Order: sequence, then C-alpha cells, then structure tokens
Amino acid sequence: MASEPITLFAKVPNQEHALKVLQEISPKLEVVSEGDIWKKAIVTCGKYPLENNLKISHDPSYYTGRNWVVQMDGMRNYFSRFPETPERQRVLDLTRQFGFALGTITDTDFDENDYRLRLISILASELDAVWFTPTSLRDSYGRVLFSIVEKEIDSSARWPTYA
Repeated sequence: MASEPITLFAKVPNQEHALKVLQEISPKLEVVSEGDIWKKAIVTCGKYPLENNLKISHDPSYYTGRNWVVQMDGMRNYFSRFPETPERQRVLDLTRQFGFALGTITDTDFDENDYRLRLISILASELDAVWFTPTSLRDSYGRVLFSIVEKEIDSSARWPTYA
C-alpha cells in the first residue's frame, strides 16, 4: 500500500505531551533534540530484519509566527478546490483553529495492519488532532472526514472537540 505523507494538526501546541505519549507507547524510541526542543522522535517497530521506522518531526518555527498564517491560508485554498460537500466549510473553519503540527516520515509504505498507523492514531487521539494527507483530512483514527473523492468520506469519522 503506497503511503501518503501524514501531518498531524491540533489546536493546542503540546510538544511535551506528544513526546511523553511517544515515550509511553514506544519501547524503541530515539529522540533528537536541539537545546530544550525535541526535533525528531524515531520509533522502531517490529523486530530485525523486519523493522520499520516512524519518524515524528517537530519544528516550532513551522507553527508559530507569520509563516503559520501563510501555511493555513494555503491549506484553506487547497481544500477549497475539493468537491463542494457539507464537510468542506467545516474543514475550512477547522483550519482556523489549528495551532500545532507534527510531521510523520516513514521508511517503507504502510500495509493496512501496520503498527505505525496505530501509533499515529494514539498520538493524534491524545492531542485531539486530525491527520492531513494530500488527498484528505482524517480523524484521529485515520477515518476520512473530508476527501478529494466524496464517496471516501466516512460517516463514522469523529471531528476534534474544537471543531
């Protein structure tokens, strides 16, 4: 299964809690820091020779200051080109609430039962975050809230509490 890049977006900047969650759920975790700020957390899943990595990137300069406003304007412009559905305005409004982001990077594609997807879901759930992918916005469990393909929208998907 080809993997789309996933970025987690949440309302509240909570990098300390995000790292704590990763430490609690990840027996194999390497943290790369610059000063007091963690920049990358690398989770190793599975056992050799079938190990896979999930890298969670954290860059406070991405979600602070003028560049964040430009980024969110760009996201709204991007989503405004998706099909006109009842969810579209809700998504556009939701992007005005975002104040925090974490990126994900994987070495290999996901399969449908990949443990790394479960880790992303746990982290997103703890942060009340959504998943942004190039083709959709998803709830904390990866269910489709809004998509470029309208029929992919999952009625069981749950919006974050601040939506």
